[in-house]
Amino acid sequence: MSDKCTEEIKTKVPDELAALWRARARKAGCSPSELLRDLICMTEHGMTFGELETKYRREALGFQAPVQGNHRAYE
Repeated sequence: MSDKCTEEIKTKVPDELAALWRARARKAGCSPSELLRDLICMTEHGMTFGELETKYRREALGFQAPVQGNHRAYE
């Protein structure tokens, strides 16, 4: 997968739906476009775009994914 985002996907929605989407994006700390990209990526790959990029980067560097729930950072 390329990390270059060059393709555009667009749609038209009613004002109310757009406002809800923008509010959801603000709550997630991202732009509406980034949220849509994450939703598409979650649908296709089961992970956000950032998680998918990290997966490929780890593979390229020969690192394994961290084991979930196996750390004690705050004990």
